[in-house]
Amino acid sequence: MNERDEAKIILTFLLKRSGKTQVKEAELYLPLSLELKWFTSSQASQFVQYALQNKLLEKKDNLVTPTFDVSAVSIPVGFKPSTSTFTSSQQPMPQVNNNKPSDLSKELVNHLCQHTQKEKQQLDKEIQQLIKEKNITYETALLLYGYNKNISIDNFIEQVEETLTIKNEG
Repeated sequence: MNERDEAKIILTFLLKRSGKTQVKEAELYLPLSLELKWFTSSQASQFVQYALQNKLLEKKDNLVTPTFDVSAVSIPVGFKPSTSTFTSSQQPMPQVNNNKPSDLSKELVNHLCQHTQKEKQQLDKEIQQLIKEKNITYETALLLYGYNKNISIDNFIEQVEETLTIKNEG
């Protein structure tokens, strides 16, 4: 299977799973890294960029849409992608050890504290544990924590996505 076909299968899987034909980029890379654990957060972000650069997805109004017929793609039973396929042709990602909260992080921490009734110190301990376990950025750990606790984080996803893109391009 070539990488383009594999990318179509991954995208088809994600889109059918979401039940949508148009999604935000975060709705692709977050499930890949946080839920399915097929990629690290930076690999998942690179995969989405690969799909955009190779015209498998097109972006309009902050939403991405497949450029191929999703219903024509079959997903093999037990399918699991090869993670190196979509990242090896690109520049290696620098390891980000971002454990210092940005303004966005502080806002997100406050949001999570409000909804969990936890003190910032307790929340920070749990976030630091997630960072260690999953090898993810501080902001991504905050989103994962909120997601796992069923706290609405939708209004933060795009902002965190932008910080990840900036870090990945830098």
